[in-house]
Amino acid sequence: MSRHCLTRFWSIAVMLTCTVPARAAETDQMIAHVRSVFKQFSPSDLERRQTLILIRRLGDKRFAVREAAMNQLLLQPVLPIAELEQVVAGSDAERRARAALILERRAHDHGQQFLRSAFHAISQYYLKGLAADVIDATVHIRDDSVWNTVTAALTATAESDDVDLLRGAIADPRPRMRIAAARALLALLHEDAIADLLPLLEDEDMHVRLEVARALADLGERAALETLVELLDAPQLRIRWHAIQTLRGVSRRKFDYSPAHEEEQRRDGIAQWRKWLESEGQTAKLYFPVQVAAEQLLFNGKDMDNWVFFVDNAVVDPDKTDEFWSADDGVLTFEPFYGYARTREEYLNYRLSLEYRWPEGSTTGDGGIHIFQTGPDSVRPTCLEVQTHCGNAGDFYRIGSFQVAAGGELRTGVRSRLQESSEKPIGQWNKLVIQVTSGVATVHVNDVLQNKATGCPQDPGAIAFRVERYSFDVRDLTLLPLD
Repeated sequence: MSRHCLTRFWSIAVMLTCTVPARAAETDQMIAHVRSVFKQFSPSDLERRQTLILIRRLGDKRFAVREAAMNQLLLQPVLPIAELEQVVAGSDAERRARAALILERRAHDHGQQFLRSAFHAISQYYLKGLAADVIDATVHIRDDSVWNTVTAALTATAESDDVDLLRGAIADPRPRMRIAAARALLALLHEDAIADLLPLLEDEDMHVRLEVARALADLGERAALETLVELLDAPQLRIRWHAIQTLRGVSRRKFDYSPAHEEEQRRDGIAQWRKWLESEGQTAKLYFPVQVAAEQLLFNGKDMDNWVFFVDNAVVDPDKTDEFWSADDGVLTFEPFYGYARTREEYLNYRLSLEYRWPEGSTTGDGGIHIFQTGPDSVRPTCLEVQTHCGNAGDFYRIGSFQVAAGGELRTGVRSRLQESSEKPIGQWNKLVIQVTSGVATVHVNDVLQNKATGCPQDPGAIAFRVERYSFDVRDLTLLPLD
């Protein structure tokens, strides 16, 4: 494989992302390019033999041959990862070292990027007739994030002739494939797909059950209600979150249930939903297609991939943040460190809602929430801090070069809040709501307005948890955009 060939495939990937086909001939050309990308994942017998020869040459006695083989493997658009991993596990020290080096240099596998570009092009430009190609190509997905583009691609490309193909795919052993096929089948057949999808409400995988229940709820199918109520007790926060959002949207009912509360606290809310399901589930008016709130879950219950940690004057490698936080049943615990964890995204107008507590047995606690954070990460980044320090929750602190506009009002420092403390004792949960709208920031602590600032920046900024060497817990961390 030459450098020219690799460059050609990068050009195809860019073209698939950026080109808008205007005529049938251009669409046909794009379909051909997509198929050429997919073909790279199914090499001919000759190409496979040539790759195996290169891998064997990694252990050749001649240095020049070893180097040439390694360089040619590095230039392949689709890396033979499985074969290289076998070599790494083998006994030949030279081949082991070179195979490991190839895998390290190509840690971000180009092949997965090519797949993502191809799937994206199919969905963006509605390239028809590629359903079988898409399904075949999914066996080469190694990066889970690529699956996020499969459902849209399969839905966009599927035609009436693909119904039997999709019916077969909803029985695929891979849950993500079952979800993508179910969504595509529903887009083709609408209500006529219900009979095909109903068995998936009892799928062994809760993600499949959730996605199918949400899809059927959009059609007003009452069988989805029971599955959604069952998923309120799912072990994963994200599953519970989407289940309650869908239930509330389709029923317009709001019982006292929070997906981020501990299991024991969720029981009463689940019991209320089950009682409603038994008494009104078959007769209550349903509202569909389901309209759910635009509220976002800022912590998904399992990882902090969307957050940046700045600890002891340095940004932490994303793969090394685990020592600074932990999660249990939807509760996020920040371990003691000095610094902050900020969102990767920036937000303009929003309502940030969360609950926090200092651990039982603590004598005090110190921390805060950064809003309007901009500029480079530093010990004192430009931001406005909302204090959560014990006894001072709701105070504003100006950090870095943060300023309000002329005529704006900002009370800062200790006891800058508007009311006496409305905090609960250590060990109990405090509800904190921060709203930012058109340069006005308000802070409510346990439903008491504690502070207000005007003339704040009307530009997007990050949100961060400031940690001052005290551990604390957070749950129900949500953001509702107000634009």
